[in-house]
This record gives sequence, structure tokens and C-alpha cells, in this order.
Amino acid sequence: MPRLRILTANYAGVRREGMQQDGDLLYFCITLTGTSLASWRGREIALSDGDAVLMTSAEVGWTLTSSSCVNIAGIRRPRSAIAPVVPEFEDAVVHRIPRDAVGLKLPRQYLKVADHEALALPTSQRVIIGHFYDLVALALGTN
Repeated sequence: MPRLRILTANYAGVRREGMQQDGDLLYFCITLTGTSLASWRGREIALSDGDAVLMTSAEVGWTLTSSSCVNIAGIRRPRSAIAPVVPEFEDAVVHRIPRDAVGLKLPRQYLKVADHEALALPTSQRVIIGHFYDLVALALGTN
């Protein structure tokens, strides 16, 4: 979809390193099952079974590592879609969002029910993209 990418994956023994890319993209990663370790600027956080983290393409050097099997869902979108509505946005980067955070339950559920056929239709894409932007902003602490 334009301005939104969704990724789901199962993997083990992977180290994903963030590389600076054209544009300023945000990666909202939910560890559905398993455990991952996110590192950035000397800070490490463990993510497991429903926890989430926000990373950005503007920053080089973050890593996401998993030594055992992990199932993730990732949502990538432009910073401009989220930053204006999230207070203290920069403080949200590479901080654990716990699985029981009220705002995290909705994007996790929405990922499960987003219909592949609906995602292919331009008219429903606009609505779905808007929902994902709003749900991620809610998980990050929008007001």
C-alpha cells in the first residue's frame, strides 16, 4: 500500500541492523511470540510475547537480535504520519512498549483481522492506512 508496509515473519538466529535510508521511515515492531533484543546508542531492551518497539531509518546503528524462534509483525510508515500527533516523539524511539499497554492491544488485533482482499482495494486502503497510523500513534502515547 502507498505510505504503509506491513511485514509478518518467523525467524531465529537473526541480527537485523538498521541502515540509513532515503526518507525518514518509522518501524513499529511487535514481537508476537518469542524474545528479541533491541539495541540502540548503548541501550538494550528485551521484547517478548506482545511487546513492541519503535525504530527509525534516520538513525544508523540500531539492531534487533533473536537467538531463538520469534514471530514478529512490523509496520513501516513515514515519520510525518506519526510525529506530529505523538508528544515527545523522539523519546519513544527504542523504548519498550509493554504488551499490556492499553494502546498496543488495538494494533495487535487489527493486524490479525486486516483482510488481504481489502488491502488490495484502493478505496479501503485509505481507510486501513489511516487506522494503522492512528493505532500506532495511540500505542506511542498520542493525546
